[in-house]
Amino acid sequence: MTPSIESKYNHYYSQLCKHLKLKGLQPKTIAAYSHGVRRIAHSFSKYCRTQFYTFVIFVKMELAHHLHIVLCHSYN
Repeated sequence: MTPSIESKYNHYYSQLCKHLKLKGLQPKTIAAYSHGVRRIAHSFSKYCRTQFYTFVIFVKMELAHHLHIVLCHSYN
């Protein structure tokens, strides 16, 4: 991660932990949520920006395709 992205990540991560504590969740739940966020951030940090945007566009196209199939072939 670049330093600016890492500082933003640290800021939002600390906000997440603070809000989870204020919400009154159990420590194990907070740890599980935090672990999931760290794993997602780590997996996306491997990609450069263009690869990430290409992936997002692909996912949007796939979702639009599946939505079209559901709407066109749904039986009312």
